Amino acid sequence: MNLEASTSTGNNQLESSGRLSPRYAPESAPQNGLLQRWYRIAVPVEPPNSTPQDRERVRYGQLTSIIVLIMFCFDIAQLPNAFVSPNRFFLLTILMGMAIEVVVFFLNRRGQVLWRE
Repeated sequence: MNLEASTSTGNNQLESSGRLSPRYAPESAPQNGLLQRWYRIAVPVEPPNSTPQDRERVRYGQLTSIIVLIMFCFDIAQLPNAFVSPNRFFLLTILMGMAIEVVVFFLNRRGQVLWRE
């Protein structure tokens, strides 16, 4: 089956080999987005000659960093409610959760996110 690009207006242009042309490859996408900046801050660095275990550690680190970011945003959104709530344990719970998330952030950056290691 011969797949060729029929027009230059589509985003799904294929080479004759069936692969995306380099112009539309994900590697050529800009690396300056907010998520990429967060990954540079929160994800372990992949070594140049990485093994599959290293790549798996980085992948787990990316997933963990996104989960920690979402949880931290939810906690920040709950802070005003915790300050005005008559239940002081609510504020204590939110602050303890944020402290745990900060610890997880630093452990994730060091690459210590897997239990089986």
